[in-house]
Amino acid sequence: MPRDVCPRCDKRVEPIPRGGKGLSTILECPACGEREQMSRWHFKTIEEKKAAKREYHKEYERIYKPRRAALMRARYHSDPEYRERKKRRSHDYYVKNRERCMERKRRWYAENPDRAALIRKRCKLRQLERERARMKMEE
Repeated sequence: MPRDVCPRCDKRVEPIPRGGKGLSTILECPACGEREQMSRWHFKTIEEKKAAKREYHKEYERIYKPRRAALMRARYHSDPEYRERKKRRSHDYYVKNRERCMERKRRWYAENPDRAALIRKRCKLRQLERERARMKMEE
């Protein structure tokens, strides 16, 4: 299978018999009929280039994402202004996209009923503890 690609139509090309050797090999595109020397052709289709780029970014994230996360966690814990900014941004996003957030939450609760039940139970216990504490404070 030829490894070269037509720059005009992004299709694989075939070498012409007796068309030269090395970079002087003449290639012809079966789709558009373009004929030129090998040095003028691309080696990958657009999809192959995109796939290679995606793979590169996946590898980059795999290596650097944990480092970045650790740095941001440390900054969040040590810098009160940064923490306040992040909280404000998060709240603003929630207010702006409330319907989307609630839909995501409903979907999660529907997909994970056992974990949702634990969360509800924990919430009720917390409410009871607050009420008991309030009752003690009033006495």
